[in-house]
Amino acid sequence: MPDIENYWKDVNTLYDINIIGDDEFRDYKKVYDYVVGGSRDYLSLYRSEIKALPDNLRVYGNLYLDSSSIEYLPDNLIVDGGLYIASTKIKSLPKDLKVGSFLYLDDSQIEELPDGLVVNGNLFLGNTPIKALPKRLVVNGDLYLSGTKISEISSDLRVGGYLYVYNTPNLDKTKIPDTGAKKIIYELPIS
Repeated sequence: MPDIENYWKDVNTLYDINIIGDDEFRDYKKVYDYVVGGSRDYLSLYRSEIKALPDNLRVYGNLYLDSSSIEYLPDNLIVDGGLYIASTKIKSLPKDLKVGSFLYLDDSQIEELPDGLVVNGNLFLGNTPIKALPKRLVVNGDLYLSGTKISEISSDLRVGGYLYVYNTPNLDKTKIPDTGAKKIIYELPIS
């Protein structure tokens, strides 16, 4: 594997690179050379075999890492849009992560979130092995906890939208404190 810091040193923003899980994108040189003309609102590493991203990376838009080989997120990562890491091996998020919109972690291996995390959109934690929410978590949109092993919600959690707690067998739903959520959804409506 190339020295990733030196390889990416001239690329401070990767908002215009789109890498699909294809054999032709298995090495960094081909990834670097593949630029999508006119698409400047996301970076997709869907099904990519790339295992790491450079430190101090800024993505002007959404970052899609779903089903990729990425194993951890770099320090000082800034994603102006949403971050999508479903079906990855990522177990934790960097303490200095900044995400401007949604944080989609469903079906990932995420085990913990950093204290003081602020999510400006929705936070999706469905079907993850996470057992506890971090201290001082702020979710300005909806918070989805279905399929988690979370057993307690602390009084310092703040939710600006709906709080979804269906399919959370370890959570005592009679002890959910006031989080500021518009509504708590205990079960999905039957249509």
